[in-house]
Amino acid sequence: MMQFLDTIQGMLPFSPRTVREYLPAINSIYALLEVDIHRYPELENKEVLDVIGLEKSLGVSKLSYSMAIIDNWFQGTDFEVERHLSIRKHPTARWSDFIRIFDAKILEHQNTIPVIVLTVSKSGHVTRTLDQQVFEHDFEKDSQKVLLLQHLADQETKDYVSTDDIRHVIGAKTNAVVNKAVEAVRTALESKLKLPPNNPIIDSKRGSGYRIDPLYSIVLVD
Repeated sequence: MMQFLDTIQGMLPFSPRTVREYLPAINSIYALLEVDIHRYPELENKEVLDVIGLEKSLGVSKLSYSMAIIDNWFQGTDFEVERHLSIRKHPTARWSDFIRIFDAKILEHQNTIPVIVLTVSKSGHVTRTLDQQVFEHDFEKDSQKVLLLQHLADQETKDYVSTDDIRHVIGAKTNAVVNKAVEAVRTALESKLKLPPNNPIIDSKRGSGYRIDPLYSIVLVD
């Protein structure tokens, strides 16, 4: 069994498909640790946290693979994961930071789905549903940001739309104003709708213009 676990620990990195398969188990590990850390402040003084109690519900193999994936996520941090243990490598490291990093990694991989669907209303209300939770943001009605999103979403193909064309549609005086509107949309929706930071909703290409990144599907509603 020990040799089997050591072999798993060396099977890094894991493919995105494999990570998605193990996300439910990883979420169970996260939930157990998050609850314990918040419920028992004295755990901040412990060097090691144990999730061996999940072995019965998840099984040895699934727990081991999940912990190996998590260990990969924590490379280069003050924490490491070994078999069923989470280990604080430095005495000044805080388990609350461990949970923060863990949460960000789960969110990052939950975003690696084939298409991220957003709805954009004429009033400027933008929504996204992720794991039955609704994230939303409101842009000012008829603002350049809303007109920009609507115009790019209304394209029948995934071709880039020239900056000149966008400038005319949104009523911008210069290309710099268009660039500013694009950046404002990217920043707001990445933050409010929990979009993956490595895939901005609006893609750009020098000399070609802008388009909605193919990762996203925008549904225009009334």
